[in-house]
Amino acid sequence: MTTWWTENQINARLNRDFVASKLRPEERALLDKPLAFGDGLTDDTYIDWILEKARKLFLILLDIGVPDQVFGVIDDSFDDDDLPLSLDAVSQLKLSLETDELLNKKFYRTQFNYLVKDLKPGEHVHYDVDEVVPIEPVKRRPDVLPNHSLERVHLPGKPLTLYARRKISLGYTSGSLPEGDFLAEVDAVKAISHDHIMSLWASYTQDHSGYLLLTPAPEMSLKSFVADVPQQFKMLPKQRRREILINWPHCLADALAFLHLKGYAHRDIRPSNIFIDSSNNIFFGDINSFKLKTPQTRKKTPESEVYEYAAPEQWVRTPVVHQSAPPKSTLPGGGRTGRKISVRSTASSKRSSYISDVSSLASFDTGRPCTIASTTTTTSTSSSSSGSTAILQKYRSLPTDPQRSDIFSLACIFLDILTHLLKRKHNNFASHRASKNRSAGRGGAPADASFHLNLAQVAAWIDILDGDAFAKDDQLFRGVPPMLALISKMLARDPKARPTAAQVEERLDDALFRFAHVARPHCGTNHFADGGVGSRIVGQAQGYGQGHGYISGIGAAVWMQEDARMSMPAGRPSSKSSKSSGSTVRAKTWPLHSDEILEQFMSHDYCD
Repeated sequence: MTTWWTENQINARLNRDFVASKLRPEERALLDKPLAFGDGLTDDTYIDWILEKARKLFLILLDIGVPDQVFGVIDDSFDDDDLPLSLDAVSQLKLSLETDELLNKKFYRTQFNYLVKDLKPGEHVHYDVDEVVPIEPVKRRPDVLPNHSLERVHLPGKPLTLYARRKISLGYTSGSLPEGDFLAEVDAVKAISHDHIMSLWASYTQDHSGYLLLTPAPEMSLKSFVADVPQQFKMLPKQRRREILINWPHCLADALAFLHLKGYAHRDIRPSNIFIDSSNNIFFGDINSFKLKTPQTRKKTPESEVYEYAAPEQWVRTPVVHQSAPPKSTLPGGGRTGRKISVRSTASSKRSSYISDVSSLASFDTGRPCTIASTTTTTSTSSSSSGSTAILQKYRSLPTDPQRSDIFSLACIFLDILTHLLKRKHNNFASHRASKNRSAGRGGAPADASFHLNLAQVAAWIDILDGDAFAKDDQLFRGVPPMLALISKMLARDPKARPTAAQVEERLDDALFRFAHVARPHCGTNHFADGGVGSRIVGQAQGYGQGHGYISGIGAAVWMQEDARMSMPAGRPSSKSSKSSGSTVRAKTWPLHSDEILEQFMSHDYCD
């Protein structure tokens, strides 16, 4: 365990009795003697000097085993203001009769344990190489944030308040960020503070590295959660588990709406970069994804996951003819997605009505371009001995709106969450997406299970979840079909056809309140005041919603009246309510099927 002393600890520990207990009897008698160098100009004694001016010096000498040397140090007029001493200056303390280099080095190193500069919220601190940073790492379990660049830490004496620490190399070499740029970006992201975004608490620099202390501290990633649900979550009552899961999409939408309003795009929404804390709160992670993007963090990113959850415009393949052997595949390129491009266009024409029409494809930079080999080869007219060429599919990135790409990736996350809520297996979902690409790709590449190249299969899975939700008797599941209808809008191939994050938040809030009858979403959206965070964002950013109810302030009475008079068509009654055949008993009868809900729930066009 790291040992250091803060000002409060020093003040609480050091007093006359403590000092006297560390000295021999003959030395204690010196404590009340007048200072040798005073020459009658002061009445201060040695104990006065120790308690008022040399508290740290005494503790350092005690720590290295020579507390009796405090009298000689004081006689030479040293006090705490002289700290830290350079290694050369330590020899002037004369800690031993003969020069003891090992003792001097021990003093030099130990002094920094008593010169701790505290980290405070919103502040940046620079520590010299030998200075002690008052941070203690939390021992990480193997199942917590595996292979992730975040480390959980806490401040001294506060083991229950955890932070996530990220290290960024500073400098001008490859994989580093100039210190000036680091500090500028730190100042910029201070404005990003949201309950469902891993936000900056403090920062510091030391030894050519920058460090970010982020909060909240993650317990696990969403990817880990769905793969192996933690015991603490399983122990919760079933209804409470359902409420937590159905609230998660709204929490993330609320956070993304806030982030987009600030002018940022997340750019890296994927299961490994969404976290859950010990209280089952969900939040976006990796502040590096916002602005602090360095090559060293990209190397830690699972490339296949980035690909699978990216929007269509982020991964555009174009055929390129190369006069060389095809390189090894680095991304899913198997089966039909790795063959002729015409096959892909045929598959896309079969997608469900949930998915919007194809539009132009463009992208923002997601890293260096990657190439995979096509399974199609042609005969070369070249006079080379091989007589053949390889047609490669090369990913190209073109400028586009990264906030719209965030919406697509967020929809994929929503589907993961709802898949778990409805007790479907995520590996089955991945297999379903890749079911049209079962043949292994060239070089043994896995079948492509990305969302953007399998939109028809994703739409079919949405239909499966829709049917699962209608089969449930719990009122809470009535919110799932409207959510699926919204997700379908978010998955539009044309980025401009997707709703904004603020609109997504508002519609999810509506689905939870009106259909699932969640009295108050987790993020604290308040229908009875001003319509909640997302609605305020829309109003501030676009002036949207005038007369729509949220901005104009639908009150509790209006909601209750509407709920009372609402007579939901029978749609799909549950198996237990089949005898009611069209009855409007709300606990037994479902509202409109998703196809109709899509028209009712999304009646106003917010994609202009």
